[in-house]
Amino acid sequence: MRLRTKLAVFITLLTCLLYGIGGTLLILFSFQRSMEREKEQALQSYRFLQSTLTLINSISEQYYSNEIGNLLIQELNSSDSDWEALRFYTDTTVYQTKGNFSYDDSLKVLCTDTACALKTYHNSMGHFLQITGTFSVNHTVFYLDAVQNISEIYELREAQLQIYRSLFLILIVLSGILSFLIAHFLTKPLHRLSIVSGEIAAGALEKRANVQGNDETASLASDFNHMAEILTTKIKEQQETIEQQERFIGSFTHEIKTPMTSLIGYADLLRSCTLSKEEQAECANYIFKEGKRLEQLSFQLLDLLVVRKKDFPMVSSSPAGILQRALSVFRRTFAAQNILIDVETEDGCCLLAPDLVQSLLINLLDNAGKAIDSSGSIQIRQSMLTDGCRYEVIDNGRGIPKEDLEKLTEAFYRVDKSRSRKQGGAGLGLSICKEIVELHHGTLFITSEPGLETKVIVELRGDRV
Repeated sequence: MRLRTKLAVFITLLTCLLYGIGGTLLILFSFQRSMEREKEQALQSYRFLQSTLTLINSISEQYYSNEIGNLLIQELNSSDSDWEALRFYTDTTVYQTKGNFSYDDSLKVLCTDTACALKTYHNSMGHFLQITGTFSVNHTVFYLDAVQNISEIYELREAQLQIYRSLFLILIVLSGILSFLIAHFLTKPLHRLSIVSGEIAAGALEKRANVQGNDETASLASDFNHMAEILTTKIKEQQETIEQQERFIGSFTHEIKTPMTSLIGYADLLRSCTLSKEEQAECANYIFKEGKRLEQLSFQLLDLLVVRKKDFPMVSSSPAGILQRALSVFRRTFAAQNILIDVETEDGCCLLAPDLVQSLLINLLDNAGKAIDSSGSIQIRQSMLTDGCRYEVIDNGRGIPKEDLEKLTEAFYRVDKSRSRKQGGAGLGLSICKEIVELHHGTLFITSEPGLETKVIVELRGDRV
């Protein structure tokens, strides 16, 4: 059963239950009040009769029982009388009676000089109220039964019940219609939410629920949209990861395939042909170079895997000292290329993995040197942060196109593949740098203007000492 159907049925049943209980209690309360009022009026009329008989007895004690009975009959037959029947009797003799009714003689046992007994009963003629009381005449105890027809009260109750039943049926129909409309209105946002979730499941990740308001449904829609945003981000990240892995495998296969093909070709040439010593030396030299390139590639891949283990101990180190050691590797190379080095450092220590940071700087300096064809400059700035250190490497080389900046840290990615391969690069340097930076809870920013400069900013936040 759908939620809107459940809501409609629940609201209808609840409305009918409350109306049924309320209407029944109202009719019952009204009937009881009418019955009590009728009994009170009957008692007042009965006490009036008793007062009349007592007054007659006080004026003259010479009235006989038959005469008193005649007075009662006259009262019964008067136009103002509400009594249906009267009976005047003693324990042994009935002196006067009016009306063919079956009196309940057990009530006289309950009577006293000051109190009357009442009883309601029903027969084929209708509903009646019997009142039985006593009084004395000439020192003789007499009983007086008075019967009043109260069928009008029961008829009124039956009429009310009939109206109530008709209204109850109308209420069920109206309540059912209104409950369904209310349930439809309340569950409409949930229905839209279900449609959106189905569209997202079908692949439309940009779809979002549009539910206005401040109620729980709007809150649910907001939470759903937030969840959809997170899931969409996760899915995109997974897709990007898969794409990166596919590019990694493809690039790695290409990097391995080219030198392996050359190695096999030159080895087969040496094996199957008679070559001069110069040709043999040329083949052996090419095999040696390609072998060294494969060796360098394997070392870089090994470095990348080692860094990703992220279990290097952090020790108190001088960022300026690490930079100087990294620069010592390139001073001669940069001097031969007429590359000027401008270095600024700041004293201080922080927690670092010094070998990894040195490898990071070597990769950055190597990339900066390769970006300069000849006669350029490299600026290096090292400063301390409140929770670590900062390195800036700025070169005035070729620069990097904007569309390539986001992919620089991917394994095997190279902006100029032919130039990078000639310079001995496999496109793993910045991937290793990225892993080293993440190990130090830092960030790596690369900005570039083609033909002007490239700036690499590294912040390492392993904490100060």
